[in-house]
Formats: sequence, C-alpha cells, structure tokens
Amino acid sequence: MDRASEHKEKKLVIKKSEKNGITVLAPEGELNINTVSRLRTEFEDLFAKGVRKLVIDFDKITYIDSTGLALIIEMLQRLGQNNGSLALANMGDKIKYLFEAAKIDMMMSIFQTRDDAVASM
Repeated sequence: MDRASEHKEKKLVIKKSEKNGITVLAPEGELNINTVSRLRTEFEDLFAKGVRKLVIDFDKITYIDSTGLALIIEMLQRLGQNNGSLALANMGDKIKYLFEAAKIDMMMSIFQTRDDAVASM
C-alpha cells in the first residue's frame, strides 16, 4: 500500500469537552487534506452555536499538512473577528516545528498543556 492510500484510510476522531465555559477539541489522528473537513464541520457547528473561546489539544494529532495549518489559521481569524480566541496545546515537537517553520507560531497562543491553554482565556 502506498503512502497516499494510507493517508486516505485514516479517520479523524474529535473528542469535545467544555471546561470553565471554554470548548476544548481534541482531534485524534492525522489532520490532512482527507480529514480536515471533519474538523472544519465541528468548528462551523460550534461557531454557529456561539462558541467563541476554543482550545485545540494536539496531544493525539500524529500528522498535519498545509490544509490542516490553513484551517487552524482560518479558525483563529474567524474567532478573532468575533471577539473570540483560539489557543493550541500539547503539540509534539514535529508539529510544533511545522508551526515554527511556517511562522504560524507567531500569531498563535501555544501552550504546553490543555489546562494552561484554558487558563489563558
């Protein structure tokens, strides 16, 4: 099986919770062109319901591509335009490196732990 086929077969599972009025999304798996729509749909549903404070916990994200990075930026912009905020937490070194290499870390609030991210809001 080639690498492209492997990526298509992976599913993105998203666990959702709330803490102190802040919604936490904890995606599990790969965030790529084949799975990004799942996170987009979840975000759109939350946004439509008035959620404006969001933490994304990257602890179980094993891979992210440019479409995933683009969605994170879009979420940040939409929340920001509506007096909301987005914080990211629990990034592994590889994923954090991608954010740093693309200079995206400069516009994001990135925290070591989920609790730190929630407390920042």
